Amino acid sequence: MSLSKKAVLIIEDEAAICMYMEEVFKGEGFPVLTAENGRLALELLHRQQTLPGLIFLDLMMPVMDGHRFIHELQENPENARFKDIPIVVVTASQMNVRGNVVTVLRKPVDLQQLCDFAEKYATMSVG
Repeated sequence: MSLSKKAVLIIEDEAAICMYMEEVFKGEGFPVLTAENGRLALELLHRQQTLPGLIFLDLMMPVMDGHRFIHELQENPENARFKDIPIVVVTASQMNVRGNVVTVLRKPVDLQQLCDFAEKYATMSVG
């Protein structure tokens, strides 16, 4: 039996943080999708045939912030097929969040924590 890694989606408006996380996950063998805000992330999800195994989500972003993104996943019927994708919130804020959020990581984040969550939620057995 082998392991297959599903994509992780990084929704982050700070380019340096996004590129850093992308490099980490690619280095661990995960396909990576990125979006700089929630609206672009929803558009990207609607174009995907295979959904990501995990979403890393910043809360404070322009256009559509992380709270609104979670609300759209949970409440908008057009997004029903995305609502069960686990979400790891990565933020500097102390806000509470709901939805399919498995944990909230405070910035600056620990690389090992990021990789542990990706391994847990975006890796599946094949064969």
